[in-house]
Amino acid sequence: MKKIYCIWLIFSLYYCLNNNLIAQYKKDSLEKIWKNTALSDSIRMRALSDITGYIYLNTYPDTAFMYADTLELFAKKINNKKQLANALNLKGISYIIKGNYYAAIDYLNESLKISEEIKDNNGIANTTNSLGIIYQKQGNYNKALEYFNKCLLIRENIKDTIGIATSFSNIGIVQTNLGNNNEAISAYLKSINLRKLKNDIAGIANSYANIGNIYSNDNKLSIALESYFKSLELYREINNLYGKGAMYINIAKLYNELDSTNLAYVYADSGLVIAENTGINQLLNNVYNILYKIYKNKKEYKKAL
Repeated sequence: MKKIYCIWLIFSLYYCLNNNLIAQYKKDSLEKIWKNTALSDSIRMRALSDITGYIYLNTYPDTAFMYADTLELFAKKINNKKQLANALNLKGISYIIKGNYYAAIDYLNESLKISEEIKDNNGIANTTNSLGIIYQKQGNYNKALEYFNKCLLIRENIKDTIGIATSFSNIGIVQTNLGNNNEAISAYLKSINLRKLKNDIAGIANSYANIGNIYSNDNKLSIALESYFKSLELYREINNLYGKGAMYINIAKLYNELDSTNLAYVYADSGLVIAENTGINQLLNNVYNILYKIYKNKKEYKKAL
């Protein structure tokens, strides 16, 4: 199986907003709520959680970690275990995005323990999903499938539509890695249908990306490109930097395989800009790898080296 640069859907709630202007407006509003001590603690912590997850997590994980740390300290101060578990989960997700899985596992296990203690099914589902992602990324697909199926059952019981869609998407990724393409496509289509009900653009983009990965593995490169471009268009619509960066890299990879090295370089360079600006290790690793291959194909060996 060829290596593909996947988008991993690692959380059910936290996506970037529609564009920079909206995100900045939302951030300013949320900051005012957080700083307004006249409001209830629950409202203030929700605002801080939203800043962490919606504004920064998928684009600037280091900044997200700092906000999550503030949330953790405040939750401990007022003994709010639900938000404490949420803060730890956010920290764990930020480390997953940065590629530091060992640190992520520590935070996620701590979060899961608290969620189980207070019987917060939504918190249990979110953290179980995040742990499944780590096993996925480490290549332990059977273990990942176990966690994703466990998460799916919880989300079905609490009727969490977006959460169910997330679980189907992640199950699709595992089935792809296991070589079960029909099962994978079925899972992705279920995810897309559920997300359309909620106008979940980021989730739909994610599923198109992963469907493209299946076609890429089957050497159906033209069809794969169609799926990747659908995904890229949606990620551009909501200015999801991580998604855009991954799609630029995937498109560059396919153009390079089609010997369209100039086009491959254009998209790889766009991916490099995003990877360097966000500092996301996974994107940096993948974009350097494809740039090496592009320069090698162009016989620019010094640059490739």
